Amino acid sequence: MRLYNAEHAEATGIDLEPGRPIALKPGRMHIHVEGLQTKLATHSKMPLTLTFARAGTVEVQVLIEAEVSH
Repeated sequence: MRLYNAEHAEATGIDLEPGRPIALKPGRMHIHVEGLQTKLATHSKMPLTLTFARAGTVEVQVLIEAEVSH
């Protein structure tokens, strides 16, 4: 899994502000999942572990949206 910024350059993290949501999507900051054994079905969910500098790790469920061509 790799994280990319809006310029499609690989990023090492995201600066988060308390109480301020962010959206990860193509054309902006986004996550590219690689090496999957099966295709992800649209509208399904997958677990994703987030690692925070001070809060440690948190597992969330990510909604899979329709594939976007680049």
